[in-house]
Amino acid sequence: MIEPKFQLNIRDDANPCPKCGSKNTLASVDQFTEKPGERKTAVKCFSCGRRGPFASDMDLAVRRWNSWLEELKYTQPDIEIYPYVDPVSRVSGFRADIDMGPGYHGIGDSPAAALFQAAAAWVQFEARRAASEPN
Repeated sequence: MIEPKFQLNIRDDANPCPKCGSKNTLASVDQFTEKPGERKTAVKCFSCGRRGPFASDMDLAVRRWNSWLEELKYTQPDIEIYPYVDPVSRVSGFRADIDMGPGYHGIGDSPAAALFQAAAAWVQFEARRAASEPN
């Protein structure tokens, strides 16, 4: 299993900053660090610079992430992502297994490329979701 160092950023216009009221916030769901089991989660407001976490931002981000996981199962079969509860913080998140096959070489077929591919799929999913919402 490959320990992911992956940060999922979601711009959350529906959830205002508690300091300034701006809806221009970014929720970072998971960022695995060098130490096993250690994670950082944060939210940043781009108007006033306040950093979170804002609990409601995190809830929304996790719900969106879980929706994307369902789609990822069918579009990216070489990346297995499954629910995970951090043993230290007890915060639920995700873990990823990336099966690249034997003898991969170079960035084009590396685990890093697979994570970029997963991030690109996330962006496509968010774009489709936004396009399907009423104006």
